[in-house]
Amino acid sequence: MRAIAVLITVSMCWNCATGPSSISSTSATSSTSKGATNYFDCDVPSGKFSRWTQTSSPIGPTVTGTLNLIEVRPGPSWLPVASVGILGGERKTYVGLRARVNPATPDQLEFVLVSSQSPRDRPAFAVAPARLKVAFSLVIDDLGHVSADVGGRSDSLTLEGFVAKEFELSCSSAQFKFENVRLN
Repeated sequence: MRAIAVLITVSMCWNCATGPSSISSTSATSSTSKGATNYFDCDVPSGKFSRWTQTSSPIGPTVTGTLNLIEVRPGPSWLPVASVGILGGERKTYVGLRARVNPATPDQLEFVLVSSQSPRDRPAFAVAPARLKVAFSLVIDDLGHVSADVGGRSDSLTLEGFVAKEFELSCSSAQFKFENVRLN
């Protein structure tokens, strides 16, 4: 299977009178081996985001790696957030692990398991010091059971009719480093 990885840096402002702005830069790389180790230095200013995507097998992906917050760049519109996501067909369905910096506790990262089929206000299942490199895993089996683990703390949910098509690493309003990221 040939995997394509794409890095897109997008500049958007949701509170601007003119609406979202356009893509500011794009680069692409190609890989032929599933299970390769990936690294993504997601480094964006306040109010911007960047993402890296790779195609996935149709069932049962496992994503593992580490995440490290380097610098917070909060702004009025977007909080500092990093995400590891697995996307379904046409990007309408997703499941992922989100690390966020809560303005009330800026020295901590909160981790939440999110999906297109679950409530938006799911509570954090893990908290870690903001500048600590944290190991994570996100697993989906062919029955739609999803589990996430961050530093030994875990959460799970079940998706109906979910078929994984690609995975994505992204961040906004900060610099996060994703290291030793593997899709198996």
